[in-house]
Amino acid sequence: MSEPVHIAAIDAGSNAVRLSVARAYSALDIEPLHNERYSLRLGEGVFLRHRFSEDIFKKGVKAFRHFKEVMDEFGVTRYRAVATSASREARNRDAFVRHIKQKAGIALEVISGVEESRLGREAALAALGPESPPRCIADLGGGSLEINILRDHTVEQTAQLPVGTVRLMTTLNIPGVIRPAQAEQVRLYVRALLESRLPARPNLGESIAVALGGNAETLMTVAPGPREHGVPTLQLSLLRERLDDILRRDVRERMKAYAVRRDRADVMGIAAITFVTLGRYLNLRSLSIPGVGIREGCSRKSRARPSRARSRIATMQPLVSCSSARAASRAAWNTISVTPSTCGSSAFCSSMSCSRFIICPRNRACSSRPARCFTIPAT
Repeated sequence: MSEPVHIAAIDAGSNAVRLSVARAYSALDIEPLHNERYSLRLGEGVFLRHRFSEDIFKKGVKAFRHFKEVMDEFGVTRYRAVATSASREARNRDAFVRHIKQKAGIALEVISGVEESRLGREAALAALGPESPPRCIADLGGGSLEINILRDHTVEQTAQLPVGTVRLMTTLNIPGVIRPAQAEQVRLYVRALLESRLPARPNLGESIAVALGGNAETLMTVAPGPREHGVPTLQLSLLRERLDDILRRDVRERMKAYAVRRDRADVMGIAAITFVTLGRYLNLRSLSIPGVGIREGCSRKSRARPSRARSRIATMQPLVSCSSARAASRAAWNTISVTPSTCGSSAFCSSMSCSRFIICPRNRACSSRPARCFTIPAT
């Protein structure tokens, strides 16, 4: 029998950076040892300016240096460090990756939306086991919502939606109390994107549905349901009942009432609206919360990845126009930014056929003629 090895996984998400250290006896026998979280919030500036700021470069080095020290203390010999939505969209992501490698000694890999979805899916399936196959896996992060519709562990539909909590908070400028008109903005936008990306609307009824990520884990404590198949759940009917109470509170009040960190309190209202909308669209009663995610998906592969391996950076280029979006649509997920238009509106294209453009009712700026455009008046 081979000696166990210490492995690590780092998930550089749009809201926070997380480290997991584990002892691996085999590819399937992994013992968790240590977890840490650093509130770096990579997406805060990227979703508005499409670049990492100098402050993020400095904070990033501090976070990754600390993680490297922890990995060295545990004698980690293999690891995988991945960056997701915010890093995919940052035009200076290559410089950021090089900076982290030079200053912190961590090889950071910017992964595609498809790979992000696969890692979360593998972690969820492993956590639930073959006896409890889920029909839906939803991973709501700071930059995106990844949805997998499955049957017998086989993917039937996938969707990647630009409705991450940090993305919507920054682009719509709603970090605190969420007024009814703002809540309706978020709900209509999420609903429009669900209709666009999952047009063959699955009716999941009593099927097992899984939610991944810190947003789901936080809301589970606000609206807990009974354990199902040994896994805690988020009860969506209870979350709907408590939604108004979440939205009317400011960040400090949420921190006190729900015992959450500031960087979770400011986005939990948007997360709650998103999960309630998703639940209604898919006819879900509850969401199982196994407490796993991308890091666990990475850990399952880290045993075969040496720590000195070079970073494999996704080749996706920034999408800045309708023409470039069409050219890249087969290779990359087209994202949408929200920018006030000259006539005082904010606009979203729910067709996902364009990237980073404004559709203004008085000044059409999209030349690709999307199938459906959805305009929301500024509040």
